[in-house]
Amino acid sequence: MTDLSIRRASAEDLETIHKIEKECFLSEAFTKEQIEYFLAAPNVINLIAELNGKPVGFVTGSLEKYEGEVVGHIYSVDVLEKYRRRGVASRLIEELEKAFAQEGVRTCYLEVKVDNIAARSLYEKLGYRAFEVLLNYYGIGAHGIRLRKRLSNPSP
Repeated sequence: MTDLSIRRASAEDLETIHKIEKECFLSEAFTKEQIEYFLAAPNVINLIAELNGKPVGFVTGSLEKYEGEVVGHIYSVDVLEKYRRRGVASRLIEELEKAFAQEGVRTCYLEVKVDNIAARSLYEKLGYRAFEVLLNYYGIGAHGIRLRKRLSNPSP
């Protein structure tokens, strides 16, 4: 997808990101207030994918402390349905991983529903490996899996 560009999101992107989030997720969707917090938080990186200037997806991740190390934590990867299976999510995740690596992050984590086979397949293709089952993580009877990936050191 040659006309796909990835850029940092800003507060001006709140409505766009909220609209994409609502289209991609039902009960687990982040609220507008949560997205507003992510856009303002200094430890959160938000990226938007645009195809020919039109927003088609975004990714949100934060820098966090975990077991004494600064890690990357991907909270949400959203791509509008008609633009899925075109490499948009992969590009968003790869760009977020680069941004994490530039901050010194060596390990990245994310969670996914056990039954979200498409997302799990994508994450595994990108090098993420399951290491923890999260019972009732998405609500009663809706289990999750935590995955992690070791990131390459950023190039100088």
